[in-house]
Amino acid sequence: MRASEGARAAALIALLMGCGAAPVRDDTLATEFRSQLAVRARGSDRMQGAEAARRRAAQASVAGDEDAANDYRTEARLLLEAAETEVETRDLERERRAAERREEAATTEAVRLETTREEEARDLARELAGDLAREQARQAFTQAEEDEARRTRRNAGPVAAARRRAAASLSLRARLVLAAAEAMGAPSDQVDALRASLAVRATDPVRALSRADDALSRALTLLGQARAAQPGDVASERASLEAAAQDRGFVLEARPEGLVVRAPSVFPRAARPNAARLAHVLDLVRAHPRGPIAVTLSGTGALARRQRAAILRAYGVDPPSGLRFEVSAPSAASPAGSIELLFFAFTR
Repeated sequence: MRASEGARAAALIALLMGCGAAPVRDDTLATEFRSQLAVRARGSDRMQGAEAARRRAAQASVAGDEDAANDYRTEARLLLEAAETEVETRDLERERRAAERREEAATTEAVRLETTREEEARDLARELAGDLAREQARQAFTQAEEDEARRTRRNAGPVAAARRRAAASLSLRARLVLAAAEAMGAPSDQVDALRASLAVRATDPVRALSRADDALSRALTLLGQARAAQPGDVASERASLEAAAQDRGFVLEARPEGLVVRAPSVFPRAARPNAARLAHVLDLVRAHPRGPIAVTLSGTGALARRQRAAILRAYGVDPPSGLRFEVSAPSAASPAGSIELLFFAFTR
């Protein structure tokens, strides 16, 4: 195809330069035709008209009619200009469309990137909010446990402020757990009684923290009872158990037989527990009574039996029938005084 176009171009130039005939006097016209060969190769109708006018100009010149030849040359120039304008317009239109496509693609990419950025920002915000809530909960539970360990009632300065923050955090969680229990069908009279108790504010920071911690345990008990009364979603309940254990600073371990929650330092003084820390351990049992639960104590003989009795007393009336007690020798993972809870219902 290119060879054919080149031959036709050569022929055109030869005709314009007057090869084999009287020379064409208008060399400017020949130059214009020569510069427009690429335009002709694009198949422009106007270019073909210009060629026809050029041939008529050459014929008129050979015939000695220079006036007609000049008219035909003028016609050829005008057609050449029109052909060039047409090609330029077509090129500009093609470039415009290409620019529009690039702009559309860039806009689409910008929207995608902005959407991705917003999603990542929301995910990060949720993660940070979750981390902050978990850290606040951990601090609240730790404060309650430390108060139990110290048995102190000093309420001045930073200590009182820390207790108030911990009480507010635990009260908020108790209200949320209570709302979940109510939604799952917990008895309305018990829900109303606990909600009324939460509405009463204690001015003493120590009492406020103790009442908030107790209210959370009661709310978790109601939630656990409501869960036990219906099939439920085991996967979501497992996630809830994991989150609750992490809030309390406990260690999680997934085993083939179930989910293990390890709580160290529950019995820091042999058979006498840290009451608040033990209550936080038993909160998990109260909130997730589904299936049997094995409680492994790190100790031996009579000491383990006294610890078992302390756990049952702390749990209160009607402990779950699936509660099983085991004893193991202390180890690096489970030193003396720690407790392991194995929830058989929550396997991977």
